[in-house]
Amino acid sequence: MKSQAEELTRLDEELHTQVETANRMANEAAEADRRTRETRALLAAESQKLKAAVDAQTKAEEKADSLGRAGKDNARLLALLHRAGGLDALLDDFKDSGGASYVGHAEPNLPGRRAAAPPTKTRDPASRARLTEELDQLTARYQNLGGGSAGETTLRPPSGGPGGARSERVHAESMKWVPKAVYELAARFRRDHAPRCTKDALARLLASFNRVWHERERARANRMRTEFHRRMVEWRRQLTAACTTDGVALNLELQRCKAEIRQLRALGIAQGKNLRGSLDAVEDTKTATSSAPRLGVVPLREGADSERLLASALTAVDRLSREVIRASRDNESLREVVGTTDRGGFEAGARWTSERCVTLVDNLATDVETLGASFANRMAAMPPDGEDFLVRMCRAETQLLRDVRTLISRCRDQVSDSNEEASTAGGFAAQKVHEEDGVGGGAFDEATAEAVEEARKRFGGEAAREYGDLVDDDVDDALRMLM
Repeated sequence: MKSQAEELTRLDEELHTQVETANRMANEAAEADRRTRETRALLAAESQKLKAAVDAQTKAEEKADSLGRAGKDNARLLALLHRAGGLDALLDDFKDSGGASYVGHAEPNLPGRRAAAPPTKTRDPASRARLTEELDQLTARYQNLGGGSAGETTLRPPSGGPGGARSERVHAESMKWVPKAVYELAARFRRDHAPRCTKDALARLLASFNRVWHERERARANRMRTEFHRRMVEWRRQLTAACTTDGVALNLELQRCKAEIRQLRALGIAQGKNLRGSLDAVEDTKTATSSAPRLGVVPLREGADSERLLASALTAVDRLSREVIRASRDNESLREVVGTTDRGGFEAGARWTSERCVTLVDNLATDVETLGASFANRMAAMPPDGEDFLVRMCRAETQLLRDVRTLISRCRDQVSDSNEEASTAGGFAAQKVHEEDGVGGGAFDEATAEAVEEARKRFGGEAAREYGDLVDDDVDDALRMLM
C-alpha cells in the first residue's frame, strides 16, 4: 500500500508539472500572437508611410517636370519676343537682373491715391490699418528719393510722336516686373519678420520701389546721355578746328629734328674729341667766311650757322656709325674664330670621352661574362638531388644579380667621374686656347666669356650624356638577358 501511495504521489506531481508546462506554453503562444499582431500593425503603418512617400515623390517629380516644361516654354516665349522686337529693353533688364518676378496683379499704392485694403487673414482692423499706413509712408519716402515732390517726379516717359505709344506700353510693362533676387529677399523678410503682411501688400510695396528705381535709372541715363552729347559736340569742335595733314606732318618732322639734335648733343658729350674737332672746323669756316672779301658774296640768311653746325654734326655721326659697323664686323669675325676653336676642343673632348666610355663598357662586359661563367660553374657543381637544391640555386641567382648591380653602379660612377673630368678639362682647355691665341687682345670680353661658357656646357654635357645613355642602355640590356 505504501508503494502504491508513493506511485500516486509521483504521478500527481508529474501531472501538475505537465499542467504548468502547458499553461506556460499557452502564455507564450498568446504573447507570440500579440507580438505578431503588433508587427503586422507596424508593417501596415510603414507600408502606408512608404506609399505616401512614393506618392509625394511622384507628385514632386511631376511638379519638377511641369516646372521644367514651363521654364522651357518661358525661354521659348522670351526668344520669340526678342525676335518680334518692341520689348528689347525690358528683356535686357530681365537678363541683367538674372530673372524677374511679376507684381502687376497688385497696383502700386502711389502717393495721392489710396488703394483699397487688401484681404488679410488677420481679424484685427487696427493692425491692418497700421500696416497700410506704414506702407504708404515707405512709398512716399522712396518717391521723394526719386526726385521732385511726393506727387510728381522730374522725369516722364516719352509720349506722342512715332514710337511714343510703344514706349509708354514698354514702360508700363516694366513697372510690373521686379528682379527675381529682390522678390526672393522681400518674401524671405516677410516670412521672418512680417508674417501678417499679405502677398498683395508686398507686391504693392515692391511695385512702388520699382517705380523709384526706374525713375532713378532714367535720370542717370539722361545725365549720361547729356554728357555724351556734350563730349560729342566738343570732339566735333576739336575735329573741325584741327590742323591739316600737312601741318601734322610738318610738326612731326620738327619733333624728329629736335629729337635728333638732343641725341647729337648727348653723343657729343660721349664723343667729345670728334665733335670738338667738327666744331673747330665749323668755327674755322665761320672765321674764314667772315674775314673773306664780300665782293659778289651773298650774305648768309639767319640761322645758317646752326644749319652748318648740324650738317657737321651729322657728318661726325655718319663717321661714328661707319666705325660702329666696322667694329661689329670685327666682332663677328672674332666670334667665328672663337666658334672654330670651341668646335675643335669639343670634338677632341668628345673623342676622348667616347674612348673612355667604350673602355668602361668593355670592362663591364668582361666582368659580366666572368660572373656568368662563374655562375654556370657553380650551377654545374651543385648536385641535382637534394632538398636544398632550389634554395641554393636561388641564393646563387641572387648573388649573381647583386654582383651585376654592383658592377653596373661602379661603371656608372666611373662614367660620371669621366664626364666631370672632361667638362673641367674642356673648360680650362678652351680658356687656355683663347688666352694663347690672344683673342680680343688677351682679355675676355662678354662675347668671348659667353662662347667659353657655351663650349664648357656643350663639352661636358651633350657628348657625355649621349655616351652615358648608350652605356645605360647596354647595361640594362645585359641585365635583362641575365634575368
